[in-house]
Amino acid sequence: MDENKKKIYDIELNKFIDNINNTTNFSFTKVGDGEMMCIRGDNGANCDGQSYSKELGSELLEAYRYLAQNKDVSLAGQSDPRWRLIDVERKVFEGIKTCFNFVTYDILLNRLGEDTEKRLSFYKTIKNSKRKKIFLGNNRLIPVNKMLNTDGFIEIPSQNAFKEIGPILNNLKSIIEDNCIVLFSAGLISKVLMSKILDMNHNITCIDTGSAFDPLFIGQTRTEQCSIEELKELYKDLLV
Repeated sequence: MDENKKKIYDIELNKFIDNINNTTNFSFTKVGDGEMMCIRGDNGANCDGQSYSKELGSELLEAYRYLAQNKDVSLAGQSDPRWRLIDVERKVFEGIKTCFNFVTYDILLNRLGEDTEKRLSFYKTIKNSKRKKIFLGNNRLIPVNKMLNTDGFIEIPSQNAFKEIGPILNNLKSIIEDNCIVLFSAGLISKVLMSKILDMNHNITCIDTGSAFDPLFIGQTRTEQCSIEELKELYKDLLV
């Protein structure tokens, strides 16, 4: 990993760790190409098999505009300009003064050459936290609950999750409480769910972990992900 990038990762992860330990609420999510393609009106689905639709695109646009204006939310932009849809970003954030961090897009992911001790410390901090923790992910990610010692799990369908967003949101609303930590590995609908529960309760922490746990429990779902062998060694203290 580039030394400057590592320094930024360590600084940002230290902030996350301090906030969790001090019960200072914050939220983190990403502006991804899949979300931007959905907002643009593309047909098809993202790399997780989650279908695009006009309705989801509208919800994502509204969610991003809400999140961008929330001072406690950090938005990470695509670090590789080849994956950015600049025209769509302009449409989404028109009239909003936004500040993307283009270094931290992969900060929670397990990419080749980017495994830092500070990331391990971050996940250990979550596991050891006494705050209520809720994890949202598909059924293949159920082992994450033991890894991070979560208090609640909401299953996200592997395909067409947006069709079930109503019941998912109602379930989530029924179990969140002040100062809880909500972890999202829920694909496209993560941003929609995050914006809606933050609008209902500002006193929570929402963290979009994306595909961070895929290579550990599912397999390599993205390019340049670490092998399961490497990750089992890295996270061995969390997997017992």
